[in-house]
Amino acid sequence: MKKLALGLIFVFVLCLGLVSADISLSVDASSKNGNPGDSLSFTLTVENTGTESVDVTLTSSELTYGTETISAPSISDVSGIAASGSSTVSYSVTLPSTDAGTYDGTITAVDFADASNTATLSYAVVVDSYA
Repeated sequence: MKKLALGLIFVFVLCLGLVSADISLSVDASSKNGNPGDSLSFTLTVENTGTESVDVTLTSSELTYGTETISAPSISDVSGIAASGSSTVSYSVTLPSTDAGTYDGTITAVDFADASNTATLSYAVVVDSYA
């Protein structure tokens, strides 16, 4: 009886390992340029390379250049990305009056059902001139 119970537990754990949702991120351009007051638009693709549907929460860090910062853009979450499917989300970064330079940020995707399933992507905006 113990062997049967252990065997069933092993099969259950093995099956759980076969069902997964793995996410990855890509963006239409890893860097875009503009001047203060410009709004730079990005298109983010969230891909599910796993075997089950996934809901993903998306966040961005502030973009930084030395001690200067640009506020993090708001990025919509995506729901119901089918296995082997993808979804696109657009977001914009409005450049404030700030020092010219390259401001770096990171987008993080987190599987709503499994917080250990994450993906990150670095991107940048280049402020060409000071307003």
